[in-house]
Amino acid sequence: MSLDTAPLEAARLELGLSLPDLWMRCLSLGGLLVETDLGVSLLGVQMMSPEEYDVVAQALNEIFMERGNDHPLPYASEADAS
Repeated sequence: MSLDTAPLEAARLELGLSLPDLWMRCLSLGGLLVETDLGVSLLGVQMMSPEEYDVVAQALNEIFMERGNDHPLPYASEADAS
């Protein structure tokens, strides 16, 4: 399964979140990617596992919710179904 990470990167940019800030949030949720791997995965250069995709989506969705918005990003199983 190849997951499209473009929506994750678009959300990161929309939120004005730096890569290091997103990486730290992912680590706090149990993410295992190193910062450089997260960066290249978000650019679509390297594949991201469904588990890591979900960690990144969760981190971004939490920021959206902290800012009073919905949680717009689907998780891996939902993204795969669309």
